[in-house]
Amino acid sequence: MMDIEQIYDRIETNIGRRADSFEAFLLRTSTLSIEVKDSRLETLKQARSMGACLRTIRNNRLGFSYSFRLNPDSMRTMVDNALQGARGTDPDPAYGFPCKNGLPQSLRIYDPSIENIPRQKKVDIVRALEHSARSFSRRVKRVRKATYSEYIMDASVMNSLGLWRNGSSTIVSLSIMAVAEERGDSQMGWESDFSHFLADLNPEKIGRTAAKKAVSSLGARRIKSLYCPAVFDRETAADLLSILSPSLSSESVLKRRSFLRGKEGTQVFSKIMTISDNGLNEKGAACFPFDGEGVKTGRTELVKEGKLLGFLYDTFYARKAKTCSTGSSSRTSMKLPPGVGSSNLSIEPGARSLEDMLREAWSGLYITELVGVHTADPVSGDFSLGVTGRRIKRGKLGFPVRGMAVSGNLFELFRGVKCVGSDHRFYGPWGSPSILLERVSLSGR
Repeated sequence: MMDIEQIYDRIETNIGRRADSFEAFLLRTSTLSIEVKDSRLETLKQARSMGACLRTIRNNRLGFSYSFRLNPDSMRTMVDNALQGARGTDPDPAYGFPCKNGLPQSLRIYDPSIENIPRQKKVDIVRALEHSARSFSRRVKRVRKATYSEYIMDASVMNSLGLWRNGSSTIVSLSIMAVAEERGDSQMGWESDFSHFLADLNPEKIGRTAAKKAVSSLGARRIKSLYCPAVFDRETAADLLSILSPSLSSESVLKRRSFLRGKEGTQVFSKIMTISDNGLNEKGAACFPFDGEGVKTGRTELVKEGKLLGFLYDTFYARKAKTCSTGSSSRTSMKLPPGVGSSNLSIEPGARSLEDMLREAWSGLYITELVGVHTADPVSGDFSLGVTGRRIKRGKLGFPVRGMAVSGNLFELFRGVKCVGSDHRFYGPWGSPSILLERVSLSGR
């Protein structure tokens, strides 16, 4: 197998003078997935891949192609396909690639020890995860899924303007679903955690948390409809943020698919809400020193104290808007050209503890799960979601609640945020603390 420099040299040689400029992106990945059931190894899947994708520009026309075979013939075909594809696209002077713009920041996101750890030790970690959930309470009768996953990535991008980037990252995660039963009632509790370093994960804590969620949900009641204060825990608040994410993309704005279009500089959310995107935040899953085009990543403040400051841009949409890229080029697949995307999108934490917010709510609902987040409309912000949680009585958590629904508009909901907690955490690429809403309409029985 040729090394990265040889691959790039081969691509450049094949292109020659047939393109005005070009960009090549290479990705190597290694994945491992382990599932344990009843202390026995249930599944073990491992895969490795390497591929390249190419963008070319000729007379302001963009071409794209990819290949998972990197021999000379395959790379020649990839180049020919990209150049041929460009002939059928509409010209646009905004097409272009970024120039070299200094060195990216050094990040602590790669764990070189992961590949050297024996598989058996990783299986034992999942066994410990399962055992911690089962031993939490006699009411925990089953564990549906206890898994370990790892993703190791080496990415490289170069273009004909002199830009050359290389970077590596590791992500390790543990997840578990515990089932608690009592007096004919059965409830599930799910928990997961991830890190760039295996040593940061605590399987015992993750297992206990899942079991605690399952046990504390036993006896959940259906109650009448409420119009009351609501505290969304940090995970459900992050779910809401994921709905908002597309509206903060300059691509959505240009295509008139964002409710926030034309609202820069105006108050769009509660004054206590600040939202940023930070590709350098090592606690987020999408942390990386450069984006899909090789532009250095950084922190972009999108909403400050409720006021919309701007949007996320890649090179193309930045040129369209006559501004600069925010390092927000995202590659969701090697088979597709990059587009605008968030990295570690986050509601910034406040100073209030969860206990403070429960006391301030006094009587309401603590929401711990939203069902159907994928059905929300990211353009209008309208949603109707199933709700699970706990009743808040006199500022403390009461009995568990199920079978309720919350509906409305996300943008209106974020205008009603009264408190932002200090308990911030990332769930994949979205991070949030708990938030207190002044009033929420909840449909019950």
